[in-house]
Amino acid sequence: LDSLATSHGYEILDTSNSTAPMASYRRNAVKLNFWLTTGTVGSYLEHPRQGKTQLFRRDIDMDGAGQTFTNPRTHTGGGYHARGR
Repeated sequence: LDSLATSHGYEILDTSNSTAPMASYRRNAVKLNFWLTTGTVGSYLEHPRQGKTQLFRRDIDMDGAGQTFTNPRTHTGGGYHARGR
């Protein structure tokens, strides 16, 4: 996952203080969190009309991770959206 992230220009963030096994990455204003035991990915980004948003996807495999790194706004049909306040 780390090599996939860096090949897409993402910086690896320290997750050593996390209670759940996870990997976290940042590129510009986009942050991606991968919860490794559940296969859930959280994308945190600025939406052009909605402002700060969070998009969560469940059951992401490595192909889905690659799609998420390529386009963090991509819709997989297996997620849900939470709008920032």
